[in-house]
Amino acid sequence: MSLFDDKDLFHSGTRGTRYFDVPDASLSLTDSFFSKQESDYFYETLLNDTPWRDFEMEIHEKSVLVPRQIAWYEDKSNIGAEPNGLDWTPALLEVRSASQIPITAEKALGSVP
Repeated sequence: MSLFDDKDLFHSGTRGTRYFDVPDASLSLTDSFFSKQESDYFYETLLNDTPWRDFEMEIHEKSVLVPRQIAWYEDKSNIGAEPNGLDWTPALLEVRSASQIPITAEKALGSVP
């Protein structure tokens, strides 16, 4: 079963967040995070303006083409960052900014003295 076979994950027009219990991670799904118009814009922009490339990995000492294309973006200031990596596009920066949840001292520490 693929993710998209589970239609219950997607609710049209409602906004709410569902939380999933997964080990060693915090995972949530926010319905209607972006409007339909915004979602369509990001989809078209990222599909057409991203320099997608094939990716190979080694499995059992054999080079295998991964069955999807990738585009790797990261902050150049990260330790070990790829110096020739892609620069963040305006669309990616917008999605990234909207999806980052500010962490307050209370959330990080569990309480504030």
